[in-house]
Amino acid sequence: MYTKKTKTKNTIRWECANRASLSCKGAISTDHDISVPLSVKEHSHDPDAVRVAVIKLRHQIKDDSRTKKAKTTQIFADAMLEVTDEVRARGGKPDTIRRDIRRVRRGCRPKEPSSLAELHLDEEWTETGGNNPRPFLIHDSGADTNDRVILFATEASLRLLSRRSQWHMDGTFAMSPKIFKQVYVIRVLLGETSVSCVYALLPGKTQSIYEELLQAVITQCEHLGCYPDPSTIITDFEQATIKAVSSVFGEHTTVQGCFYHLTQSTWRKIQDLGLVPLYKSNENVKKFCGMLDGLALLPLDDVIAGMEYLKENTPDGLKELVDYFDATYVSGTFRRVQAPPANPYTPLPPVRLRHRPPVFPPAVWNVFESTITRGDRTNNICEGWNNSFRSLIGHQHPSIWTVIEAFRNDQALAATTMLQDQIGERPQKRVRRAQKTFEERLIYMTGILSTFGIRGWDFVHWDFVL
Repeated sequence: MYTKKTKTKNTIRWECANRASLSCKGAISTDHDISVPLSVKEHSHDPDAVRVAVIKLRHQIKDDSRTKKAKTTQIFADAMLEVTDEVRARGGKPDTIRRDIRRVRRGCRPKEPSSLAELHLDEEWTETGGNNPRPFLIHDSGADTNDRVILFATEASLRLLSRRSQWHMDGTFAMSPKIFKQVYVIRVLLGETSVSCVYALLPGKTQSIYEELLQAVITQCEHLGCYPDPSTIITDFEQATIKAVSSVFGEHTTVQGCFYHLTQSTWRKIQDLGLVPLYKSNENVKKFCGMLDGLALLPLDDVIAGMEYLKENTPDGLKELVDYFDATYVSGTFRRVQAPPANPYTPLPPVRLRHRPPVFPPAVWNVFESTITRGDRTNNICEGWNNSFRSLIGHQHPSIWTVIEAFRNDQALAATTMLQDQIGERPQKRVRRAQKTFEERLIYMTGILSTFGIRGWDFVHWDFVL
C-alpha cells in the first residue's frame, strides 16, 4: 500500500505507507492515470491484506454516502455485510464511521440559503428519501412571496389526519432554520401514542400564515378525496392561531388551550409580580394559586361563579394576580367611553362603561369535559415531540437541510407506527405510575366539582395543580 510522495510533469512517485513505522523503502512510479507502473521497488515487509481491505471499506462507505439515499445506519450495516470478521474488527468504531458518513453528506448538501428567496428545493429534497422515496413536499408558497410557507406530509399521513376529529398543533422556535421563524407540526393520536402528520416551516406567527398552513393542508387532503373536519384543535394560547382556526374551519371546530400552558402562564405572572417568596412560604397562598388554575376543571357554566368565589376570598397580597387572571381569562375588562356630541356646543353625553371580553375566554381553556371523559387536557404530545426533535438535531437553528432530514426520519417512524396499527398491533405507550395517580386525582376532583359545584371546592386540595 502506497501514499503519494511527489508529482512531476509525466509521473507520480508513491512511497510505502509504512515507510516511517517499518523503515520500508518500497516505492512505485506511475503515469498520471495511475494505470501503468513505470518502476517498482519491492517492500521489505509482509503485506497487510486486512489493512488494505479496511481502507477500501472506508472509501466504499464514503462513496455510498455520496451516491445513496439510504439512512446512515443502513449504509453502515450494508457495508459491514460485505467484509470479513477481521475487517469488521479493525474497521473503526461504529460511532466514528457514522459521524464520517454525516460529514460526507453535509459536504454534498446544497449551499445554505441566506434568505427565503435564495432557497431552492431540488427534487431530492421534496421526497421522503430512502430506497423507496415518495412525494413529501405538499406546499411551497414560492420564493417570490414575502412570507414563504413550506409544508411536508405524505399521502398516508394526510389520510390519517382527515380521519381524526382531534388535532394537536404546536411550534418550536429554537429548532427552526435561521431563515424561518419556527418549525410547526400537526399531530394526532394513534392508539395510545401519537404521530406527526404535517411538518411546516413558517416565516412568522401571524394569523395569515396560520391560515395559509391550514388551508394548504385542507387543499391537499381534498386532492386525495378526503375532507377533514376536526371538532377540536388543541394548541398554545396564541390569538393568531385561534383566529386562524376559526377563519378556516368555522365555529364548528373548537380551539382548546393547553392546560399546562395555562398553569405556566399563571406561574410566570406570580414571578412577574414578585410573589414567589410568598407562594413558597404560605400554604394558603399556594393552595389559592392552584385554585385559580382549578377554574379550568369546573363545569363551564360554573367558571364565572368560581371566579367570584375567589375574588371574595383572595388572600392578602394576591389581588393583582386575581385581577390579571379575571381580566385575561374570565370576565375581561371595562373601559370608560364618551361619545362625541352631535353639536359641539351641547354638553358632553354621560360616560359609559364598555365591556372588553377576555383575551382567552373560558371556553378556550376549560378542560372539565376532556378531564371527566379521560380526554386530553394538554398538548403534551406536541411538547414531547419538540423535545425529541431537539434531541434528534442536537443544536439550535440548524441548517434547513438538517431540518428536512429530521422531518424524513420522524416521518419514517410515523409510517412504521401507522403500518403496525393497520395490521392490528395497536401502538402502546408506557405511562409512569405517578402520572396515572395524578390523572386519577384530577378525575376524582372533577367528579366532586360536577356533583357539588362551588361547594365542592372545600373538599379538594389544589396545591398540586399549579
